Amino acid sequence: MATKKNKKPRSFKPEKGEWFSESDGRYHWEGINPKTGEKKKLNRKNIEDLRNRKIEILTAWENDLNSDAMDKTINEIVEEFLESIKNYKGSTRNAYSKYYRNYIKDGIGEKGINDFKYEHAKSYAEKLYFKNGLAYSTVSAICSVLRRSFNLAKTQNYLIGNNPFNDCMIEIKTAEKKVRQTEKEVIDGVKPKSAVTDKYLERHQHKERRALSIDEVKQYAEALKVYDPFFYPVFMVLFGTGIRCSELAGLQWEDIDFENGLMHICRNLRYEDARENFDDGPRNRYTKGSTKNGKKRVIPMTEEVMDALRIQKEQTKNYNRIETCGLNNYVFLSMETGQWQGGRPYIALAVGPKLRKLPGRMERFTGKAFPKFTAHEARHTFITRLTSFGVSSDVIMYVAGHTPPGVTKAVYTHFEEENMLKRVQNEFKEYEKKYSILGGKKD
Repeated sequence: MATKKNKKPRSFKPEKGEWFSESDGRYHWEGINPKTGEKKKLNRKNIEDLRNRKIEILTAWENDLNSDAMDKTINEIVEEFLESIKNYKGSTRNAYSKYYRNYIKDGIGEKGINDFKYEHAKSYAEKLYFKNGLAYSTVSAICSVLRRSFNLAKTQNYLIGNNPFNDCMIEIKTAEKKVRQTEKEVIDGVKPKSAVTDKYLERHQHKERRALSIDEVKQYAEALKVYDPFFYPVFMVLFGTGIRCSELAGLQWEDIDFENGLMHICRNLRYEDARENFDDGPRNRYTKGSTKNGKKRVIPMTEEVMDALRIQKEQTKNYNRIETCGLNNYVFLSMETGQWQGGRPYIALAVGPKLRKLPGRMERFTGKAFPKFTAHEARHTFITRLTSFGVSSDVIMYVAGHTPPGVTKAVYTHFEEENMLKRVQNEFKEYEKKYSILGGKKD
């Protein structure tokens, strides 16, 4: 039986180098670069698509661009970008790689960079934010990776036109500001003036961070001391110092000054989500780095925190410590079995999953309900407590390891160099007179 041919549309008026193939029912074009003699062939089902792509190729030839390189996909340019940042901190590279694997590679990754326009980038960002429910900061970080990848493609003459990820979140950003203003107005007890759509408000209802009450912290501490004594010191240090999980993992016993009641925060330790297999064990997955703002700091410890650290020292005194990232005197160690038993440092990434399961575990042990919280809410609780007991904002900023914005930075640096530690110690003495993690307010 003869194959049915596709008839040429009557409306088709071929331009130079164009023709319609009745055998495959597609429009074709062939052109030659007058400068280099390079030949290029195209075929599309739609004549408009063919001509749009033809224009891009002719533009590339006119501007001495590589027309083959213009066919690169988003996956290819992101992988080139990730390859170009090998000198970045391990935690940054790991975060960028995670965004690529989880949100780019199997989604928009196969699309051509010159077929991806601003409206596609805008739609992609809104899908991540509304449909996937990602935090604004996460969507912003993902779009930043893509924007920088497209910038790299532009410098290498792969991309025609503007970067589609420039300002792709501008509407989300504007709405985010309105939501924050509306929430503040509601908290202040006034009628909201900011016009915000319901979808933005609903999007934020479950994202609010809360501080645990004194009674809730005490409830957890007392239960952990009995039912999970290994995690009890971790809990007490998180709520009693406000340090980040990666900073907790990087603590060495040399950083703990029991005599003067001081904890020195000098580094962080992260466990990379490596995809390779290492011959010499899992310790190679760790990376050591500076603190988040790149500065060391000193935090005064309350007696409760020091007691918890003494418990930790006793619990791990017989552990076979394994040198990791050039150090082997880590305060917090894992509870693994087998070859690496009690040897390698605590994994900061393990804190989140542990905390998600903690309320249910404690409820099964005690028969009482326990509130949910995250590691960042433990930090938020510590900072909130300092604020409520009158500790000054620049001392809190120093202790929390926050980088101060704008003009305050010069003042903060001056205090840090001259007398910040003395001020921190004096204010914490007053703070400890008023507050106890386990007992709440003191008389």
